[in-house]
Amino acid sequence: MERTCSICKFPKPIDEFEKVKGKPHGRGYRCLECTNKRVKKYTANGIYKLTLRYGLNENEARRLREAFPRCPICNRVSGQRRLCVDHDHATDAIRGVLCSRCNRAIGALGDSQDGLQRAIEYLTKVHPVVAEINQQVSERKMKKIKNE
Repeated sequence: MERTCSICKFPKPIDEFEKVKGKPHGRGYRCLECTNKRVKKYTANGIYKLTLRYGLNENEARRLREAFPRCPICNRVSGQRRLCVDHDHATDAIRGVLCSRCNRAIGALGDSQDGLQRAIEYLTKVHPVVAEINQQVSERKMKKIKNE
């Protein structure tokens, strides 16, 4: 069975087309060769995924990458850690660009200021039970060091 590629317009065997769930025969309409060329063209700077996922044109995607050469939270350069678009899940509006680690951290805290505030409070306050346990452990360690 053959299909004509929507990019190069050449008829090719169906197994030379990208795999796509939900399409007839489980294959898309672009041949692998054209798909690979397109992906190589855009993924070097992350533009391809930005244009597909968020509906940006190439110029907008490029401007977004240039505006955020570093993660604004941890300050890592984009080459040190892959940068991701941070967006509001309710509206899909873009908030900025973060490294993947910081983006996941914000997501794990519910994408909310309340979640971040609770995390700050957790890091700055020691629960009384934890303080007591830490004191007991410290005393045991000191006692063990003195006995050695």
